Amino acid sequence: MAFVIPLLIILFLVILMVKRSSFSLRHNIQFWLTAGYILLLFVSPVLLQMLPVENLADMKMKTVSEKDLVNHGDLFGKAFEGRPEQSEGAFVLKQWEFPFSGSLINVVMLHKHEQHEEDVNIVAERKDRADGKIEAVSYATKTIVELFDFSERMMPHRITLDGNVLKVEAPECLKVELGMFSREFVVSQILGESEVSTPEHQSTGGSPVIIPGPGLDSGNMSEHDSRTTPGEQLLYLRIPADVDVQSKNPITFVEGGVRLE
Repeated sequence: MAFVIPLLIILFLVILMVKRSSFSLRHNIQFWLTAGYILLLFVSPVLLQMLPVENLADMKMKTVSEKDLVNHGDLFGKAFEGRPEQSEGAFVLKQWEFPFSGSLINVVMLHKHEQHEEDVNIVAERKDRADGKIEAVSYATKTIVELFDFSERMMPHRITLDGNVLKVEAPECLKVELGMFSREFVVSQILGESEVSTPEHQSTGGSPVIIPGPGLDSGNMSEHDSRTTPGEQLLYLRIPADVDVQSKNPITFVEGGVRLE
């Protein structure tokens, strides 16, 4: 490793200095401080490797390039065509399949944490067959904050079927607080300066960013932040051909790849 050679040189100089010095130097406070510091430099890499990853300030997270920010698919546009899975960058958070023998399904939104109706985006597609199954898929696109990918931390919708009532709860919000920092002096001597700490982003803290479940509210983002992309999130339902849908909440209906007004 790169730090071993400088430490060996320092150790060699200290040993050389001790041999040429008087015996009293061995009992000198300055000598023991120097020797202790060198010993600390030697054992620090081993101690750092033994620490849990979550306690390290330079814990690695998945990052993306600025080029990836523009490659963001239109999830809602594809969903309105009955093809949400074809949206670029879209992925499935969770999917469900409920056996259903009735003729009417009532979709009810469960609102928590002062969520409003528009916080839950639902698209319902009518199948061309009566297969007795209600399918639900929670789709999302990547949520990126300061080029850090938080997609793996996004939560899916919560869905339960109680009789002929399909209960839908919006995903939990995720609060993110980002802070830029530099390494401690001793650690930087061993591992070098952290790449996270750059002149234009060096600070000791940052404003919190709220990532709602159905997507990232642009009102919560810094106006000058061009390295952040809000993710989209929706619930896509597939309803048997012989089942009617009833709901007091807004639902976009799709049939045969066409959005129904």
